[in-house]
Amino acid sequence: MYWEAADWEQVQRLVQAGHLPMLAGLLREGVAGPLHSPPPLAPWPLATSLLTGRIAADHGIVHCQQALAGSDHPEPVTPANLEAAPLWRILATAQRPAAFINWPLSYPAPAESGLVVSEHFFKSRMDEGSMLDPAPGSVAPEQQLAPLLRHRRHASQLSAQQMDAFWPASVGAEEKHKQARALLAVQLAELESVAATACASLAGRELRLLAVRFAGLSALAAGLNPLDPEHREAGTQFHRALDRALGLLLASSGPAGTVLLCSGHSLLPPLQVGKDHRLTERDLYRPDGFLVAAGQRVQTSNPWLGVSLLDIVPSLLALYGLPQGRDMPGRVLAEILKLPNLPAVVHTWDSCLKPEPEPTDLRVHRELLAESWQLPAASLEELDIGGKLARAASLAALGASDQALAILQCPEPPDDPEYLRTLAHLELDRGDADENRIKRLVRRLMRLGGERFDENLLLARLESQNGRHQVALDCLFEVLGLYPDHPALHLFIGQEYQRLGRLEQALTAFDNALARRPGQHAAQLGRAEVLLALDRPDEAMSAALDAIASRFKAWRGHRLLGQALEALGEDASAAQAYQAGLDCTPPGLDCIHDLLRLYGPERLNRVEQYQAMQARLARQLVSRSLGLV
Repeated sequence: MYWEAADWEQVQRLVQAGHLPMLAGLLREGVAGPLHSPPPLAPWPLATSLLTGRIAADHGIVHCQQALAGSDHPEPVTPANLEAAPLWRILATAQRPAAFINWPLSYPAPAESGLVVSEHFFKSRMDEGSMLDPAPGSVAPEQQLAPLLRHRRHASQLSAQQMDAFWPASVGAEEKHKQARALLAVQLAELESVAATACASLAGRELRLLAVRFAGLSALAAGLNPLDPEHREAGTQFHRALDRALGLLLASSGPAGTVLLCSGHSLLPPLQVGKDHRLTERDLYRPDGFLVAAGQRVQTSNPWLGVSLLDIVPSLLALYGLPQGRDMPGRVLAEILKLPNLPAVVHTWDSCLKPEPEPTDLRVHRELLAESWQLPAASLEELDIGGKLARAASLAALGASDQALAILQCPEPPDDPEYLRTLAHLELDRGDADENRIKRLVRRLMRLGGERFDENLLLARLESQNGRHQVALDCLFEVLGLYPDHPALHLFIGQEYQRLGRLEQALTAFDNALARRPGQHAAQLGRAEVLLALDRPDEAMSAALDAIASRFKAWRGHRLLGQALEALGEDASAAQAYQAGLDCTPPGLDCIHDLLRLYGPERLNRVEQYQAMQARLARQLVSRSLGLV
């Protein structure tokens, strides 16, 4: 179950106040923790990452719009833009019966993919007192459309008692609240439609998976004023409606199921911006979500490691005994779920994609885009910039900075603050950035409205690259008072302390970064490195495991784990960790030297074994150095 845009802090407050009894029951029986989401954070790209287990650069939905040949303005994306197999295709191919309710890019509902009730099915329209039927293709299989129609709701069908319970002050409310009340009525009707349809999909069916998306909080965050007490009360009542829907689904599914309730992001309150300011994802979306897991297949005794939204699909596949794709960057949540022996990994599930997607009605997709809380591009040029930024951000989040930089490199970067900011950081990631070029990018960024935070952070990174680490620290501390809770500042402060050899202060800074953004991969790596340098291998091992959990297929975490295990005398386990680093994409070639050292004669008294290992790894090292592998 996906509560799109639900904020964990707000949810916790409502649980503690007794407003969400069904969720409170799940929390007592199961486990919960932060869920990290890969950029871009816009609703459709993020929901597609959730359902494919792939980053946006891989699944192709990097923006909510596309550029079509012959059109001079952006159009909404459609299922034809999907470049990776969604879960409904994977499970249908593996003959695992499943139902998917209210997911983006599910219209037209794909045939032969189990039961799919598309997002368009729930956008009800009235004409002369009668509800219009949804467009053809809203439900698949098509014969399921008629029995499901009776579960649709329209805002005008809500009773006065329902609206009064939803917003107690609605009777005689002031004129200023009319628009907000209308928005609330629409979202409540859709929530009831989705919940009733999901419950109906369970009746008389043997489903292995029911995947349901509730998207109303996105629209409410855009239309409600968090400073207005009546609006806050309306938000509370909507959360209570979500909790009731959770109770209905739990009752319908029975006690033997496994429940994963998650939110990939939350929304910031609407901002008052000037006419010259263009909103970006940084202005709207918080990157932190949450995951709650409960049921017979859930373990509650193990510590919670870092969990990514990209881990959901691999974990679901493992629950069904299916292999995950090697091109899925996530991992199986083995510390949360009780699983049998994991099946072998396959190369990819993308063969499940049909070569010719179903024809689509752009008019329907325009309506869906208009009703989703996203940032449409005003022009094809703006769409091109946004698409490049989204692809670069999704690659950089997995450590593929060189590929991300290649997307943004051009003779003359556009006058876009986000573009310039991202380009400068990616060039600094390589460690050999041109100083004059970085300073030119910073000057352009500031002329276009960049913040002092951006200027100091980029200049500090430039000073650090040139070996002036104390000057870099001074730049960072200049803005720390203005942005005390920004995790990136604490991360870079920790890295500068580490380079200066002030390890205890570096450790404190990394802890501060993680307190403000749990699961920050770079801070976990820095923490593990510092703990190793302080000769605290037990704690370093724990920090390395956290880093592996937050980015499973990045090699540095595996190498640090191997070094911690080696320091503890666990040579065989260390060798496995180093080998895991070599198996990453791209591989950690430094792990070859670790393995050569580990299997040397002074460490393991197994002459034949270490000689064979040395010969194999030496050949591999030579091949890699010559560019043959």
